[in-house]
Amino acid sequence: MSADVRLAAPIPLHGPPGMPAFALRAEAGGRSLVHSGDPAPCAALTGLAADGDLLLCEAEAVARAASRFAGPVGHADPGAVLTV
Repeated sequence: MSADVRLAAPIPLHGPPGMPAFALRAEAGGRSLVHSGDPAPCAALTGLAADGDLLLCEAEAVARAASRFAGPVGHADPGAVLTV
């Protein structure tokens, strides 16, 4: 069984310096999936994920202070992703 799938163009997100982050939205059969790379929460991701059925977003549970990417660089933490 095949379905027509509509893909939104990749949307650039607010990511770590030197590490661009992007998100995609796929829609088929009245359902949608939003996949995000490695962002910080931002209006572009919130807008793309609005009214979506599933948001698949990269996140890291390691505390920032213990991370080798402490500060504005690194993965979004799970709590931040929940604000999207």
